[in-house]
Amino acid sequence: MITSSKFKGNRRLQLRPLVDSDANQIAELAGDWDVARMTDRIPYPYTKSDADYWISGLPDNEEVFAIDLEDRLIGLCGLMIREDRVADIGYWLGKPWWGQGYATEAIQILIQYGFKHRKLRLLTCCHFIDNPAS
Repeated sequence: MITSSKFKGNRRLQLRPLVDSDANQIAELAGDWDVARMTDRIPYPYTKSDADYWISGLPDNEEVFAIDLEDRLIGLCGLMIREDRVADIGYWLGKPWWGQGYATEAIQILIQYGFKHRKLRLLTCCHFIDNPAS
């Protein structure tokens, strides 16, 4: 887990651990079909109950962080860490923040965290073919 309460990038964003009160914002943003369809694991429709259940049941090998812009959650990113110190990156942003470089910035912070603090040896990430921005 990130040892400080927040992990800042060089510019606009910070990553922080999830808290239970994030569920409303997560459900609102991830409940948008255009967001959910670009992920592998968000069902549609997505409700606050779904977000509560997901937050409370994160497995030990997953680290998920809120992406905050000016203290407002705009998306999530995280690592699914395997025993061989390899991790898969996952992320999504709420639709109002698409196309502004926020995902790139958040993932740069996450990559730094993974290699520096988690001592990962390799990171992987996948995207859907109809999402060339990823």
